[in-house]
Amino acid sequence: MQVRRGPALESPVPVGLVQAVAVVSFLVVLVGGVVRVTGSGLGCPDWPLCYGSVVPPVGGAALVEFSHRVVAGLFMLGTYWLAWRSRPGRAGVALAGSTGTVRIALSRLAAAAAVLVTLQALLGGANVLTELAPGVGGAHLILATVVVGLTAAAVVMARAVAGGGHGRLPAARTSVSLGFTATAAVLAMAVVGIGAYVRALGASLACTDWPLCGGSVLPPSGWPFWLQWSHRVAALALGMAIVVGVLRSRGATAWWSAGLLYVVQVGLGAVAVVWQLPAAVRVAHLGVATLLVALLSAETARCWLAEVHRPGSGTARASRAVNPGLDSGA
Repeated sequence: MQVRRGPALESPVPVGLVQAVAVVSFLVVLVGGVVRVTGSGLGCPDWPLCYGSVVPPVGGAALVEFSHRVVAGLFMLGTYWLAWRSRPGRAGVALAGSTGTVRIALSRLAAAAAVLVTLQALLGGANVLTELAPGVGGAHLILATVVVGLTAAAVVMARAVAGGGHGRLPAARTSVSLGFTATAAVLAMAVVGIGAYVRALGASLACTDWPLCGGSVLPPSGWPFWLQWSHRVAALALGMAIVVGVLRSRGATAWWSAGLLYVVQVGLGAVAVVWQLPAAVRVAHLGVATLLVALLSAETARCWLAEVHRPGSGTARASRAVNPGLDSGA
């Protein structure tokens, strides 16, 4: 007699969709960097149209600014679709065991990303309408960086759910704690965030030497110097965290990769100061920093998955409370 099995556990969303959204989130930040360094922030002086038209004038700053809006618009649509497709309780999708727990967490990440993307778009419009007010522009980039981190974490979770076809996740191996990894990811976001305000407030060359500032460890008096100095201190704290992560993980690939990205990022930051802010170096500096945020956010998601999988942990107990089939692999 043939035994009929219950409904197979489906992936909450196509993994390819999550990966595509994550890639476009990075492109939004990168193209935004191009807009800033080329002075194209007011290439379209109105919003959401460009010179009162859906199609911008051909060439020049308007085209650069409008390309950023197009990429951001595609990202918004992709994020909304991701939030819709990953909602729990979708017809035909069975929630079971630790995989069900991660699916719920993934849906919350997608929903949070959709909310933040909406706020990010509104801040982008406000940035134009306020003629690039520093506070608005800085907040716009910070939100974009946070969204990059959320989508990177979502990729890890989506892959885990896709591989958890029997209600139990594959083991996620990590020797670095969740709290420490999350702290490193937040530090990476803080470095980008402070850097955004350094640029927006025109303090990028407040310290014209590197690694000192005005020939001293402590900067001269005045907010531009202290703002630039705080960016460097935050970057130093991040570097120390990455070194500890490499040592604790015994040279795990993710942490070694973070270390490599960090060295490149610091090098680009030094070159940007010494060479008086060449545009290509500034864009590369932002791009590498954003990749570092994505990598550490993805590693944070892996640490969380390890907590879900580890028996006896608080996360695992909560998972069993929500999904009684966790122990049985139902």
